[in-house]
Amino acid sequence: QIRRKLLGLVAEDGDAASVLGANFAAGFVAGSLAAGVTCPLDVAKTRRQIEKDAQKAMRMTTRQTLVDILRSEGPKGLFTGVGPRVARAGPSVGIVISFYEVIKYALHQRNMS
Repeated sequence: QIRRKLLGLVAEDGDAASVLGANFAAGFVAGSLAAGVTCPLDVAKTRRQIEKDAQKAMRMTTRQTLVDILRSEGPKGLFTGVGPRVARAGPSVGIVISFYEVIKYALHQRNMS
């Protein structure tokens, strides 16, 4: 939806750079939002991976880990590292989406010829 709205703004006047920019911006926003929303799950995964007690690690569930973090550190603990995670994911997804759309367009043009 973000991509469609951005492409609607450039409409018929859009050149390749504006279409590429719209694809990048849409991917950037989507990647940033997804990284922010899934951050608590990433924190729980990391905590489970670094658990030193092998027996405890085998018994840990994601839900239990999230509750433990919430009790000991509060909501802030669930979003530890959200800044760097979002800063990395936004540009990465933007680049992937842009590249995907360019390749899709090129293949479509090739098949039309």
